[in-house]
Amino acid sequence: MKAKKKKKNLWDFINKIFLFQKLTAIQELKLLDALNGFFEEQDSESLRHSMFSTLFAQIPDKERSDILAKLVSMAIGLKNKRLLECAAVWMQVKLHCCS
Repeated sequence: MKAKKKKKNLWDFINKIFLFQKLTAIQELKLLDALNGFFEEQDSESLRHSMFSTLFAQIPDKERSDILAKLVSMAIGLKNKRLLECAAVWMQVKLHCCS
């Protein structure tokens, strides 16, 4: 039951990002923690990369790019290799398509 609630909360936060609603500092921290946990716990490499690409495929606003920067910083601090790998692949794709 707790896992379902955690997933629902994660999707609620993700919807706020996609709807460009301003997050409070506490909501932002909870979002970063939930995303970090998702990427750390997810065994499926393809699902991790798909989720990361879906979340950050387009970075149209400062808020989403700020979330991305904080998420990567958190991943470095917590040594979340899976999340860092997603970020590295995402940056390689962005660099390749934009150069």
